[in-house]
Amino acid sequence: MVIKLYTWMIKKSINQKINKSVYFLVFLIYCLLPQISLAECPCQAAPLPEVEIYSIDFDAGLITKGYTITSPEEDFRLGVFPDVLSAPTEFVLKKRKDVGHLIPENKIILSDYWEFDIVNKETYDGEKPIIVQMQYQESIVLKEVVFWNGSAWQKLPSKVIDPENNIIRAYFHLPYARFLVLGDMTKMSEGKASWYRYQGCNCAASPDFAKNTLLRVTNIDNGESVVIKVNDYGPDRDIHPERVIDLDIVAFRQIGDKSDGLIEVIVEPVEVY
Repeated sequence: MVIKLYTWMIKKSINQKINKSVYFLVFLIYCLLPQISLAECPCQAAPLPEVEIYSIDFDAGLITKGYTITSPEEDFRLGVFPDVLSAPTEFVLKKRKDVGHLIPENKIILSDYWEFDIVNKETYDGEKPIIVQMQYQESIVLKEVVFWNGSAWQKLPSKVIDPENNIIRAYFHLPYARFLVLGDMTKMSEGKASWYRYQGCNCAASPDFAKNTLLRVTNIDNGESVVIKVNDYGPDRDIHPERVIDLDIVAFRQIGDKSDGLIEVIVEPVEVY
């Protein structure tokens, strides 16, 4: 009888210890599970905003002297000339996350998607342009500023003004628009330019642009530019993959020293609007 009682007490003690261990384990899981779930569940992360909004009130003083509106990251600017607006109004800038429209074939997106809006649109008659200045991702392809006109992407007169910091500038004449910088994968815009003796003119050979196309060629090192007309095909990219254009010696001398042989340039079409 004593042995049975002792055995029963031992079993009870063991069961109590097991029960306590089980209870402790359940309690521990209960306490830690929410923290584990929060750490591992991506659905708890705050979503990125679809639109970042910045605004500025254009008062009478800004209208008189003009003003450049700059985004906080300085990657988008709107230059408003003096007396462009007829009355005070609000300018609203929006950086949009989603483009929402198909990109043309052979084009790539090289910038953020920006929108600007003059709230009181009657204050702007569109006679003087608004300067749009955007930062783009580094690329050797031809860049162009475009805006969505409601049914398609429309190209704007634009020019790379600061290749070191990847800045392109365009001009616009509407009180509202959404802008992108697109890259044309079929045309190389940055690379080396050589010279040759041919017709003694402001002309060049290009593998990307058709004959009679007017191009602006800018020496990246000194900022000097020359406008040339394409009159031949070349250089061969299979042989010279880094070569963007071959300039007649007359054109080459206007932006570089003949003894350099090769110079780093940007090539852009001269748009006629």
